[in-house]
Amino acid sequence: MAVRLQSSKAPGQGEDNKVKVANNADIPIVDYEDPDYLPLPEYPKKPNEPLDIKKQRLLYQSRKRGMLENDLLLSTFAAKYLKDLSGELTEQYDSLINGVTNDWDIYYWATNVKLTPPEHDNEIMRIKL
Repeated sequence: MAVRLQSSKAPGQGEDNKVKVANNADIPIVDYEDPDYLPLPEYPKKPNEPLDIKKQRLLYQSRKRGMLENDLLLSTFAAKYLKDLSGELTEQYDSLINGVTNDWDIYYWATNVKLTPPEHDNEIMRIKL
């Protein structure tokens, strides 16, 4: 089901907080008080994912970040260290790049522009991205 984000009532929006669309489907509307704030979706955990598959996924995700700075930073880190990381460190890296963070935050933490928050201040950040 698609969700349409909206900050105020739109024409055609009913009292049940849904909008009728061309194919007669109801799309729920999510209202946020601050229209500039859109929450980042939480990445689904994969608890039974084999370590080698997880490392392949992380290598790909490290290369395709959506901002060139992190593409370079994370893909270089992954190419150099990922194959030798333990399961625990691989999980920390997964949490870092797939957690509910902004890619700019990761960049600023890795380049020491901002302090790394306690939940990400771990061995992965000390290896130095």
